[in-house]
Amino acid sequence: MVLRISNLHKRFDDNEVLRGVDLTVGDGQVVGLIGSSGAGKSTLLRCVNFLEKPDEGRFSIDDFTVDAATASKKDIAALRRLTAMVFQSFNLYKLKTVAENVELALTDVQGVPKREARETALDFLNRVGLYDKRNSFPDKLSGGQQQRVALARAAVLRPKVMLLDEPTSALDPENVGEVLDVIRALADEGQSMIIASHEMNFLYQVADHVAFMDQGKIVEEGSAEDVFRHPEHDRTKQFLSRVRL
Repeated sequence: MVLRISNLHKRFDDNEVLRGVDLTVGDGQVVGLIGSSGAGKSTLLRCVNFLEKPDEGRFSIDDFTVDAATASKKDIAALRRLTAMVFQSFNLYKLKTVAENVELALTDVQGVPKREARETALDFLNRVGLYDKRNSFPDKLSGGQQQRVALARAAVLRPKVMLLDEPTSALDPENVGEVLDVIRALADEGQSMIIASHEMNFLYQVADHVAFMDQGKIVEEGSAEDVFRHPEHDRTKQFLSRVRL
């Protein structure tokens, strides 16, 4: 077990978005989160590294545990060092080059010396096929290229768990494939991940475990084959009724 989420609750005013979520991610495992918009997938991911403060819940990564009720700034900082988030909208620094965007993740978060950080950043950019764009600025890249930079920035930290929030939702259809290829390569290398996505065919291929969320709860979970091909819960069946694999 790499990450265990226990009894996670989150409310926005009177709206209870997460209602007692439990989820486990194994070492090298890819967990896919599926469900309708508003089911709580993005909020779950944002709560894991306290971009949203949970109202209740516990997070355990290896032997490190944080309780939402008592988490200190030091606890939250330590938890964030063990995770890395990839957002829908890239969130790159517009005034930094591609290489600088990736490099900053190492120098600012992990205190890696600048020369070493640059070498590592360039290596990861090469791995996502963007070494030739190292000196470009984000606004000169396509959406797919920007998201590949964001993936390199997250992966370069070698986090225990990567959290991917609808990583292809802001992309034109022609850019989706190149981003999914990078995610697949990271999964093949054994990177543990939670991926919230509407790309059902992709999750069917890459996810070891799939959790279907509805109204703030995990309604059904299991292997990708079981959930997609043999769902048991009526709500899961309804959601997947129009999915063709």
